[in-house]
Amino acid sequence: MSFFLKWSWKKVFFFVILISIICLLAVKLTCSSRPMYILATWLFDSGIYALLFFIYIGIDKLSTILSKIVFIFLYLFHTVTAYLTSYFMDDMFGRGLSFLSIDSGNASFSFTFLFPWHYLIFFIICLVLAVVISYLLSNFIKIHLPKKAVLPLLFLALLLLVGTPIIFVSNVDNFYVNTIYALAETKETITLTDFNCDTNLSFLKQNNYPALIQESKYKKIVVFVMESLVYGEFYKDISKVSEDQNFFGITKGNSNYYFNYYTNNQDSVPSMVTILSSQFIPTEAYTYSEEYSLCGHPMMEEYNLVDHFNDENYYTSFYVSNTAAPCELAKYKWSKINDIKENYDSLTKEFMCFNPYPYDIGCEDIVLLDRLLEDLKKEKVFIMQEFIYGHSNLYIKESGLSKTEYYSKYLAEFYKKIKAEGLDKDLLIAIVSDHGLREKVDYSKTAGYNIPLIFVANDLTYREDNNLLSHLDFKTVLFSYLYGLDYYPEEQLFFVGPTASKTFGFKTAFENGIFEEKDVGEYNILSSTTKDNNYLQEQLVCYQTSKTEFNDK
Repeated sequence: MSFFLKWSWKKVFFFVILISIICLLAVKLTCSSRPMYILATWLFDSGIYALLFFIYIGIDKLSTILSKIVFIFLYLFHTVTAYLTSYFMDDMFGRGLSFLSIDSGNASFSFTFLFPWHYLIFFIICLVLAVVISYLLSNFIKIHLPKKAVLPLLFLALLLLVGTPIIFVSNVDNFYVNTIYALAETKETITLTDFNCDTNLSFLKQNNYPALIQESKYKKIVVFVMESLVYGEFYKDISKVSEDQNFFGITKGNSNYYFNYYTNNQDSVPSMVTILSSQFIPTEAYTYSEEYSLCGHPMMEEYNLVDHFNDENYYTSFYVSNTAAPCELAKYKWSKINDIKENYDSLTKEFMCFNPYPYDIGCEDIVLLDRLLEDLKKEKVFIMQEFIYGHSNLYIKESGLSKTEYYSKYLAEFYKKIKAEGLDKDLLIAIVSDHGLREKVDYSKTAGYNIPLIFVANDLTYREDNNLLSHLDFKTVLFSYLYGLDYYPEEQLFFVGPTASKTFGFKTAFENGIFEEKDVGEYNILSSTTKDNNYLQEQLVCYQTSKTEFNDK
């Protein structure tokens, strides 16, 4: 006896599932460079596909119409989810995102700035072809499924769903698994109670500007902002750089290193704004506004570093090798914004250029080097360059270089040219990362926010600084070089995790803690060095108070 799939719908759906599983593997192979991650996510997604088919067969015995509706809905939902997570696979790896992390703010941002509509069109075409091909195959190929094989195959599908996350625990990162983990996690929680918080404290805002009584020591200032690099990764990779391209080795004798420096946000936009405006942004970058990130926010109109250097008669210039600068950074009163909008097409023939997201069309950072060197010939200039290498893993995959290796190579070339042209006189170089790593294993620990800050100048000697500092202090540390002003370590600093993580943390010289918002007024403790819950509640109240005031501006 055999159980024959005698109805054409069953045969069509069977082939649709089979073709979808094969195509999904092809998509994952083209979108990712992580073999184990490809295998783990493909096995898990295939298990879901198989389970959907068995659900259809089971419901079909009760209602053929309901079974088709349920199958089509679940199939489309899973297919869209599986294919989109595959498209963003390498860039989203380890983020710990789940269906619980979706809200109107980041959903709006994703559809507007991340969603690959050209990919969606291609996906719909493939979907239609899969159905047509499946229909044709169902008319020519007879499928016999022995009745005794139904339960073993169902067991195999369930085994894939349960076993894959267990066997490949560090390589399965998708909405389904992360949602299950989030629902099953039993962490210690804190519920907010009433505490007072002075939101004028220094760890929330440091945009005061002292009265200056002397000229700046350096006439040329360049700030290079690296993309998502923590100290641990920086030191591990710097040894891989060849001696002639190791900028950090070449300039070590003229460098000052700040080892206890932290980002206040784990997204690029608020990190850059904090560097320039010296104000803590107590919210995720893309979740509180219908507009992209901080565009038009009143805090950006307050006095900032760009205004200061304009008033000191510096030529202020912002560089980013995208077709357009982020609107938040473009809002500052730069003398000029340098991007590659006009010559993008010509640059693609010679340099690495990619279009991973609609808002991030650009080329590797070195395309702007000659233009930057021309600006340095001006008498007084303040330059900031936001590196985009590392925004997408496509750059790293194509070049085979880690972020540290690429930046060191770029900076070594920059240094070689300024020395050759005599542009290193009266020059101060600041090298800093915008933020740390945005994988959950990293942003759940304080070390995931610890980033490099290095100053280089001809008249400096090697020095290490272990004072507790953050982006809020960038201005005061910079002014210590320019005007000889004292700066003071932080007693405490706050930081916010990446968008959709719902994570917040604090650090002092002796204590630190990181929390994940579970519900309104309720937080999971991800990590903490103290068991004093009253103290932890005080930090959370300060964060919530500052967040409320910020959003009310």
